[in-house]
Amino acid sequence: MLRNKVFLLLLIFFCLRSQADILALIGENNVFEREAYPTQYTSRSPLVVRVGYQEDANAIFGEYNQYSTTDGMSQLEITRTQRELLVWGRHIFWPESLFQLYVQGAPGVELEYVKTDFMGQSSQDTSKPYFALAAAAGGAVQYERFRVELEFRALSSGLSSPNPTLSVGFYGGYVF
Repeated sequence: MLRNKVFLLLLIFFCLRSQADILALIGENNVFEREAYPTQYTSRSPLVVRVGYQEDANAIFGEYNQYSTTDGMSQLEITRTQRELLVWGRHIFWPESLFQLYVQGAPGVELEYVKTDFMGQSSQDTSKPYFALAAAAGGAVQYERFRVELEFRALSSGLSSPNPTLSVGFYGGYVF
């Protein structure tokens, strides 16, 4: 957790030192996870925070997201918390226009924490960090310094193999 905060602080510091515009967005992803049955998906909605910088048609930014789910009944309860930290590289088509299309890719890490409560007994388990790769395409509307984005993405890691996790994200923010 401390490493994530240090990374974001360093990213903000380098953005402030550069001549590029600082991009700060917050939003929500709608993640579709495949269940045990191949045709069933469960939707999760993690909160996403993005900080980085944009210069002309290119941008680089860090993204952190986390979500938790709880399943079970009164005797057995399983809480699963999943965290992702990604570093995106983005190319923007028509960066000077009101409506912008973009493509982006990211390496990162993904972790999963599982807490099991069984008849009053509790145990916790943490996964090893899994290397993750993500790709996304989307559109953004920027008016003055305010920006909204809609994107479609696929993320693949050891937690989601062999099938990538698909999601749709909506973000809003400010360009400093």
